[in-house]
Amino acid sequence: MVSKRTFSALNIKRHLKAFYLMSRNPRFWASQVATVGIAVTHDLFERSGFLSSDLADFLPVSLFWIPLIYVALRFGSMGSITTAVVVILANISNWLYMQRSTTITSEILLVLITIVVSIIVGRQVDQTTEAQRRAQTYADSTARRVEDERRRLSLELHDDAIQTLISVCHEIDTMKVQTLSENDDLLAVRKTITKVIENLRDVSVGLHPPILDDIGIASAVRDLLRESGERMGFEFEFNVSGEEPRLRGDIKLSLFRIAQEALRNIERHANAKHVQVGISFNDLEVRLDITDDGVGFDLNKLQNEDNIGSHLGLSSISERIDMCGGKLELWSKPAKGTRITAKIPSRNG
Repeated sequence: MVSKRTFSALNIKRHLKAFYLMSRNPRFWASQVATVGIAVTHDLFERSGFLSSDLADFLPVSLFWIPLIYVALRFGSMGSITTAVVVILANISNWLYMQRSTTITSEILLVLITIVVSIIVGRQVDQTTEAQRRAQTYADSTARRVEDERRRLSLELHDDAIQTLISVCHEIDTMKVQTLSENDDLLAVRKTITKVIENLRDVSVGLHPPILDDIGIASAVRDLLRESGERMGFEFEFNVSGEEPRLRGDIKLSLFRIAQEALRNIERHANAKHVQVGISFNDLEVRLDITDDGVGFDLNKLQNEDNIGSHLGLSSISERIDMCGGKLELWSKPAKGTRITAKIPSRNG
């Protein structure tokens, strides 16, 4: 059970991290500059007499709504509280030395109402963001459990069922040697068992590709493309650019599954004669491009009619990319082929 002290420490750490990320965003500082600019404008209007007294008191102050609400919507309560402090500090000198006694209470009340509303909006944004974070965490956890189960089933197939069938084949070979005769029935059984072994190996690799545990994602995708091309008879081309970094296991697995699903779609739907796959690495992201010259489709028509994923099985690709914080780009035209581009951040790999 988490103690109150630990819970408080976690909250402080979360708020400090939020402030750090916010402070690195130029839009946050632009909002603070705008806030100070409004305060300076307020002072100038009151000094110059350019506007009537009432307008000079309240017109610039009313503009504080813009940066306060914007920061609240974009950065949550941390942004609204920080900007509220800037608003108060920027107006202290005005309230102490320049503001008329007849309007100071109304002006401070207007500013406070603006601040309170922005903090409420910020809190709502925090709650929405937290709900999305929890949903994403749950989705990631579910995906990891599924992959763990697939890995377990893959190992069981390989270490148990497949090895047992291989032993049966050895027994048949031993019987053939001992009898010194070719038994057609035994040969037929052995061929059937060999075919079952091959099918089980395909299922095992489909559940969890052991190649990912031994080599990089580029080699794994290249082998996947070669197997698909040999199976379907299309020409294929594979290109790699950049040096492959040390990627997290979930990123490698997601890239492999994306390539696997895209090639499966090509086999089922595209009737392609040539498929090109490219994977590029840089300091920020991994980019996977899969292009075919198949039948293609009208992307706009499918998007207007229904979820494109239900037509081409792309929903799983999109979900995997979203889980990794990446971006999916899809292009297709009838008789012009299809191109799928997945961009996945590679940092913290």
